[in-house]
Amino acid sequence: MIKQYLRLPLSFLLAWSMVFAPGSRSHPGSAAVAAPLDVILAASCAQADIQAAVDLTQDGDTVQVPAGSCSWSEPVALHNKSVAVTGPGKVHITITVTGRSAFVLTAAHGGNNASRISGFTFDLTDATYGIELICDTGQGCAQNWRVDHNEFLNHSGASIEAIYGYGNTACFPYGLVDSNTFYDARMLIYGEAYDTGGNSRWAEPLDLGAQKSLYVEDNIFYTTAYNAGYVNWIDGNVGSRYVFRFNTAYNAWTETHSVQGDDHRAQRLWEIYNNTMTCNDTGNCWMPMRMRGGTGVVFNNLVSGYNADNIFLDNVRSCFDYAQNWGMCTGSSWIDGNTPGGSGWLCRDQPGASTDAFLWDFSTPAPAQQKAPMYAWNNKGNGGVEIPFTVLDFCDLNLLHIQENRDFFNFADPFDGISGVGIGALADRPAACMPGAGYWATDQGGWNAFGQDGVLYQCSAAHTWEKYYEPYPYPHSLRHPGTEQSVYLPVVVKGP
Repeated sequence: MIKQYLRLPLSFLLAWSMVFAPGSRSHPGSAAVAAPLDVILAASCAQADIQAAVDLTQDGDTVQVPAGSCSWSEPVALHNKSVAVTGPGKVHITITVTGRSAFVLTAAHGGNNASRISGFTFDLTDATYGIELICDTGQGCAQNWRVDHNEFLNHSGASIEAIYGYGNTACFPYGLVDSNTFYDARMLIYGEAYDTGGNSRWAEPLDLGAQKSLYVEDNIFYTTAYNAGYVNWIDGNVGSRYVFRFNTAYNAWTETHSVQGDDHRAQRLWEIYNNTMTCNDTGNCWMPMRMRGGTGVVFNNLVSGYNADNIFLDNVRSCFDYAQNWGMCTGSSWIDGNTPGGSGWLCRDQPGASTDAFLWDFSTPAPAQQKAPMYAWNNKGNGGVEIPFTVLDFCDLNLLHIQENRDFFNFADPFDGISGVGIGALADRPAACMPGAGYWATDQGGWNAFGQDGVLYQCSAAHTWEKYYEPYPYPHSLRHPGTEQSVYLPVVVKGP
């Protein structure tokens, strides 16, 4: 909770900093000092000055960084505390990162880190990452953190991870990335580190529409060339979960990964909706979305300029032998469902797979997995055509393992409740239905503060509809007045 005395007017704080004695403010060449009001004024934009200011903070405090241009060879470390580090606005400060990253957010075992990074421009051309969210084994995770109103630059000619992180067996680093601008920069989040593999994430409930995902909303992504390195806007693996919504994005795609090796699990969950995706790199954009593991929903996206008006689905182990010990999904691998006649279906973590029956330790037997079909509706491509889930025909097994109206359901018009996904008022939903069919009731729900709501109903048994999914409230709760730290520098970085 933000303390009441943090809400004093900007003019009061500025006047206070000029009038009171040394020890209540910082000046060029001085160390950062703690001011009353729990606002720490960093001496400059140098990494050492900001780190010194951060080290003085307690939970709920704010570090204010003055305008300037600085180069950092080391990141600012935010460990086991929830503070705001706010710049004067991205047009007034540039941090050139020449080391590993700009900020690292970590937490102790049993602790947390709900920090906020706002109001900076980061030049990541010579960096490895932008902001890291690291949850090492035996430690806690940053959760409910926020990265907002920043600009991430990259002139290297290849994409870079502006937001990078991983969870551990006890926790996942969920939080919010909003109102930023990214240039040839993407997000990459793992549910766990590669050495633990992702089993803990796959043993957790699916929880569509819950807070415990990486939320990416109201950002702008500029990709200068579709094939500049390996380019997507967001990617995940090893049990990760993300929500990509209300973004404007150019010349790349959203992606999730399959099982790609022994003891490395696929993406767990994805929700992609209300985005505008545009390719203006004429002829060079293949697809806007490619989902290769786990399950989720894709709806209300507007897409233009891509070669293929499809949401592509594929499962790596259906066609390629990337897992030496697990092998391909052909019906002979012990990690798969191996339904008779299904040639291995349900393949481990394939598109349409969900929660493990028990927490796995990679020993025999492997847990059975629940089935959770994917749903797509009201996604419009070139000329307003509906964009459906489409299975990539890399091999026959891919088409056998991922099937429409079993593993995924596409928008159907007209909709009879037997297959596909319908859209309309709840009163117009067919009474009769067959298991798996979906219906998006446009007059239900209350999640969208600025536009049309909706709730997805699923036919859970013959002629039985149940509420299946309602998105998490938009704007995200971390953006609501009263739940975010304020910025008090002359150029104010505001929330929504």
